[in-house]
Amino acid sequence: MSPGQALTRSAMKVGAGQLDLAVVPPPAYSAMKRGVGPFEQAADQAKALSGNLGTLFTFPGGSFHPIVWADIGIESWEDLKSKRIDVGPPAGAAAQGREASGGFDAGTDYEGIRLPWEASSQALQDGQFDMFIMSAAVEQQSVQELSLQREIRVPGVPDEVVARNYEEQGIAIPDRLKAD
Repeated sequence: MSPGQALTRSAMKVGAGQLDLAVVPPPAYSAMKRGVGPFEQAADQAKALSGNLGTLFTFPGGSFHPIVWADIGIESWEDLKSKRIDVGPPAGAAAQGREASGGFDAGTDYEGIRLPWEASSQALQDGQFDMFIMSAAVEQQSVQELSLQREIRVPGVPDEVVARNYEEQGIAIPDRLKAD
């Protein structure tokens, strides 16, 4: 069973009262509520059961940071076409890079790499891909540690993407911070 299938099964079991507790990341809950993604095979049931879930605590990840080394010539999302991008774990939501990029599709516009979070930072340092979409709190130490090794760049989200309303899809793309 894949991690995504296990997560889907656990969320559905909690919703049905067959399991007391499970880890369900906010994007997975949003997908369950809408009956999409890993829940589309049982969309009506997922939507109905999603109302039975409650939150005990949140994930501390915070934000997705699209990180590239500053010295490799990538200034914008457009520069990432045909590059290798780590979009996070197989069952993760970091694949939201499609939305952040303005519509890039894995396999067509870039090669999507899926590694567990704990392996991704080292794989970036080893040159296995061009961008690492990291889930981390703003100013998290692991982001700072990468920048101590080499200068990093965090490509901004295009204006037309920031202007879109993704709320109904359960995707949060906040306005960006402006550099001084």
